Amino acid sequence: MKSCVLLPLKFLVSAGMISYLLTKLDWSLISTLETDYIAYLLAATIISVVFLAFMAVRWRLLLDRSSHLKAPFLLLYQWYLVGMFFSIFLPGAIGGDVMRAKYAAQNFQLALKKILLQITAERLFGLAGLTIFFLIGFSNVVIDESFISAELAILALAVGLGLFALAKYMVSRDIKVDYKSALLLLILSMAAQFADILILFILQTYFGLSLSIWVFMLIMPVVFVATVLPVSLGGLGVREGVMVAMLGLFSVDTSVAILLALSLYLAKVLNGLIGAVVFIYLPAIETRSN
Repeated sequence: MKSCVLLPLKFLVSAGMISYLLTKLDWSLISTLETDYIAYLLAATIISVVFLAFMAVRWRLLLDRSSHLKAPFLLLYQWYLVGMFFSIFLPGAIGGDVMRAKYAAQNFQLALKKILLQITAERLFGLAGLTIFFLIGFSNVVIDESFISAELAILALAVGLGLFALAKYMVSRDIKVDYKSALLLLILSMAAQFADILILFILQTYFGLSLSIWVFMLIMPVVFVATVLPVSLGGLGVREGVMVAMLGLFSVDTSVAILLALSLYLAKVLNGLIGAVVFIYLPAIETRSN
């Protein structure tokens, strides 16, 4: 009953946010989009698909450390693609996690508690990575976009290492993770998270912007955290609203910011469509893998 009530509310949040943004959009800009825009979207989708491999490697490492399971990389990668499909319209970013947990439980006979511990580990190292990105971006944007302030660089390193140590400690209570493996988990998390930063950095050039990579390192961690909150369908509306607000701090035209945010979402939809194809043929893929 509770889910029956919350789902419509999340739909209203997404619909309301998108409707509000569309009222702020200068629709004449749509007519200026050229065929090159499609090439940019395809490039963004390719980047997203390629960088998803870092998540699969991270999950494989956690499976090895927690269950001594040498899971096939390709199978884990396919499950992540399917997760991207379900994350498009399920609450927050948990839709993909639910599907991955389902497949892992069915195919590897893992206890739900063990799977939840792995997902928690992913989130903890991911949070540490986002914090490092945010502080590096903050250091460059606030002080000077040409170099990192020594003091803030030290602060960023201290906070990042603190979160890294916390993640390692909390995970190590249930999963055997040494510092070498923990560092690798952090690097893999940051590599995967860098995809959206790189995508926006590339997409902005189509809209005539020239923001530095540091700006997107500052913006995207905030957007990621907002997207994870289970208050909308797949983060739709919340992600775009937060991104537009953050871009506004750097004097980006509202309409351009909206188009940039929606372009990132379209790239994710294309990524999800690839996951949908994998989902349709997944039973056959699982059979061959087993």
